[in-house]
Amino acid sequence: YSHQPAMTPPSVRQAARDGKIVWEQRAFEPADLTGAFLVIAATPSRKLHETIFAQARRDGILCNAVDEPERCDFYYPAVVRRGPLQIAVSTSGHAPVLASQIRKQLEAQFGPEYGPWTEEIGRARSEMLAGNVPPQERLERLQELCAAGPGPSSDAGAPDGSSAGKVYFVGAGPGDPDLLTRKAWKLL
Repeated sequence: YSHQPAMTPPSVRQAARDGKIVWEQRAFEPADLTGAFLVIAATPSRKLHETIFAQARRDGILCNAVDEPERCDFYYPAVVRRGPLQIAVSTSGHAPVLASQIRKQLEAQFGPEYGPWTEEIGRARSEMLAGNVPPQERLERLQELCAAGPGPSSDAGAPDGSSAGKVYFVGAGPGDPDLLTRKAWKLL
């Protein structure tokens, strides 16, 4: 619900035009929370947030009042998604910009190759579980797979049937190890 269309993001207005969401342009009414499981209060009015949060508490409804951690029962983390791998960062609502910056750093550190790699480890784990591999042996083999880092699929091979390898060229300027990228350091 929004009674200030100028403050409503264009993406929300577009989603309403496309029929993806229902947007009622009017003021909040207490009956709006009836039957709700959770509510997000995102208005410029702290007083309105206070009213919504108090009612939500009385009615047993989870509430997130944007930019007011003291009026939040839950927070939205900054999430990096790489297939089944998900890395979430939360500052418990205190510093969302910091969480966003850390998410960007994690996106650079954990590239798209982590999605297929996580799936590969999952397949290997499932196969070992199905094959009744003893727990200690299974743990050691999975630790080896994880230590190897993301790389070419185990199904990949050279045209002659042998395993394919990889060569990495790492430049470090005049040779100062402080000039290596994180990825280069990890490869070494």
